[in-house]
Amino acid sequence: MNGEKDKLMRTLQILGFAIVETNLFLDTHPDCKKALAFLNELIKKRDEATAEYAAKYGPVTAAGSAYGGAFTWAEAPWPWEYGFESGETGVNA
Repeated sequence: MNGEKDKLMRTLQILGFAIVETNLFLDTHPDCKKALAFLNELIKKRDEATAEYAAKYGPVTAAGSAYGGAFTWAEAPWPWEYGFESGETGVNA
């Protein structure tokens, strides 16, 4: 597997998880400005990482872009095929 590609996908997974968890926190603490700012920063980082991944390796999701001559979404590795061993990504939100 491509180490840079795997690292970027792992970053997207971590950011996605952090977004969901922060959103859940805001469900019970809707006036927490610090959490809202943190959520916005996570979303910004996720959007940047998604754009980088799509530019280098193709869409992150099946709905991530328009398809030209062929539907190639199913050719990418499935989430369980990445085999992340290290847990280290360098994501500091």
